[in-house]
Amino acid sequence: YDERWLGRQITVGFIYINPFTGYAYIRNLKIYEQNSDSLLFSARGLSVNFVMLKMLGNTYEISNLTLDKPVGRIVQNGKILNFDDLIERFNPVGEKRVDTVERVRFNVLDININGGEFHYKEETIPVDYYIRDVNIHSNGKFWDKDTMTFSFSFISGPSTGEVKGTGTINFSDLSYRFAVVAQKYDLQIFEQYLRDFANYGHFSATLDANIEASGNLNDREDINASGIIAINDFHFGKMPGDDFASFSKLVANITRLNPKEFKYIFDSVIITKPFFKYDRYDSLDNIQRMFGKRGSNL
Repeated sequence: YDERWLGRQITVGFIYINPFTGYAYIRNLKIYEQNSDSLLFSARGLSVNFVMLKMLGNTYEISNLTLDKPVGRIVQNGKILNFDDLIERFNPVGEKRVDTVERVRFNVLDININGGEFHYKEETIPVDYYIRDVNIHSNGKFWDKDTMTFSFSFISGPSTGEVKGTGTINFSDLSYRFAVVAQKYDLQIFEQYLRDFANYGHFSATLDANIEASGNLNDREDINASGIIAINDFHFGKMPGDDFASFSKLVANITRLNPKEFKYIFDSVIITKPFFKYDRYDSLDNIQRMFGKRGSNL
C-alpha cells in the first residue's frame, strides 16, 4: 500500500517487530521519488521502542527513536520542491478538529540521528551542496510540554569545516534559543550563487563563529544575537590567483544584534591585510565586466 498512501515506492531489507516488548526495527529503508527510481530518502536502520502499557491509557509513547546512516535529498526548481506532493497529501483540507475528553496523547522521547548525509540541489542557479556526518540528539517531547531541546553537529560534505550547536524550541509560540560554534567551515558554496548574477568569478573563504541567539520563527527580524564571527582567507576575483578583493581575516565581536529593535552594537571589527584592485578599461571596468554594466546582472 506504499504508493496508495504516499504516492511513492518504499522498499526495505527486512522488518523485525516484537509486539510484547514494543520494539520494531527496519533495515535498509528506501523511499523513492515520485514516479522515479531515484531515492528521496534512505536509512541503513530505523529502530523504535514503544511503551506498550501506556497505550491502555490512550498514551502512545516512543521511548527511543534512532535513525542510523540516513541519506536525504532536497531538490528545488524555483518554488517547486521534490516533496511538495507529500505535503499536499497530508495537508488536511476542510477538516475540523474535534476535542474530546479522552484525547489521545503522543510522546516521542530520546530521538537520535547518527551519521547522516543530506543533499540540497537547486536546479535553476544551479547549486549542488551537501553536509555529512550529521548527528542530532534530542530528549524529545511530551504531549503536555511545549519545549524540546536538541544538539547537533555536521561537517562540510565537499570540503572542510565543522559546525556544532545546541538549542531549544517552543512549539506553542515558536520561540527558540540556540548556540552554534563553527570551525574553519568552507564557504565556497557561495561561489555557486555567483553564477546566477555574474559573468564569471571566484570566491573562497572559511568561517569561524561562536554565536548565541534567541528569537521567534514567526518573525525573521525577531532575533537577538551576540558572539564572534571571523572570516578567514577571503578571496574574490576573476579566477584563483587574480583577486579583485581579499583579506587575511575579518573579525566582528558582536555585543548585540537585534534588527527588530534596530540595535547593531559591535564591540570591535578588525580586518587584517585588506586588498582591493580596480582596473579601468577602454570600456567598463573589472567590476562591471563581472556584474554587467552598472550592475545590470544584479
